[in-house]
Amino acid sequence: MKTFEGSYLGDDEKISDDTCMECKICHYVYKPEEGDDYWQIEKNTPFTKLPDHWHCPIVMDLWISL
Repeated sequence: MKTFEGSYLGDDEKISDDTCMECKICHYVYKPEEGDDYWQIEKNTPFTKLPDHWHCPIVMDLWISL
């Protein structure tokens, strides 16, 4: 499960393919139109289609540096 479940409570049917999601820890915003270079996620990948191992890239960098 991804860690951005916030107000949509992890129910993928409540968000559209172009919905931007904000990390509740660092406020990074995942924008589908940009994808995610850190995880090599292609542009226009909806949040609901991210792989299960995906995590916020900023928080992931913090975890790695501990």
